[in-house]
Amino acid sequence: MSSSHQDAMAYWQRLRKDKPSNLAIGGLVIGAFVTTLSLIALVFPHSDGAMHNRGSALYWLLMLPFVLWAWDLSTFSPRSVRTIRPAAIVLPVVSLLLLVIAYNSDKGVLDSSHDTDVELWLFAIAFIITVACSLLSVLALQRSLLQSEGPDRRLMKPSEIAQRAAASRQALRAPKTVPPGRERSRRKPHKAD
Repeated sequence: MSSSHQDAMAYWQRLRKDKPSNLAIGGLVIGAFVTTLSLIALVFPHSDGAMHNRGSALYWLLMLPFVLWAWDLSTFSPRSVRTIRPAAIVLPVVSLLLLVIAYNSDKGVLDSSHDTDVELWLFAIAFIITVACSLLSVLALQRSLLQSEGPDRRLMKPSEIAQRAAASRQALRAPKTVPPGRERSRRKPHKAD
């Protein structure tokens, strides 16, 4: 096994254990899932149950992009990791758009024969959850290993791996600055003879 491949595997293991990276990805996946469910609820208004929806090909066509993206994101692939920030912006906008469509829709959501308050509250709750998850994702991403060192290196070119590994080693060797008043004494302890 080459040195760069060993570095990439070690980095992937560190990514898997990095709580802020996992929190950023998990929050975004939850927000995307709630938004996808809102879209499905708008497409299938007042169905008799979730099992009826799952039999439809349209249900699976709407769910498939989310599933593939979430799977790719869970592996920390470079392609999907680059979509974290844009997705954190787009998901709340889409969720708000779905809420507005649900409010103004004539095809079942505002039908007088059904309880509209419950459905509109569900869309509003979905919007709130999506916004909260997107904010959590962005805040966690700022402290994550993904932000400081980038996505999984197993899928990168060897030259990119070497460049990022060198930058990471330099960052570790750089002297850390200590705020004034917090300096520690650098005296060596005396040894008893």
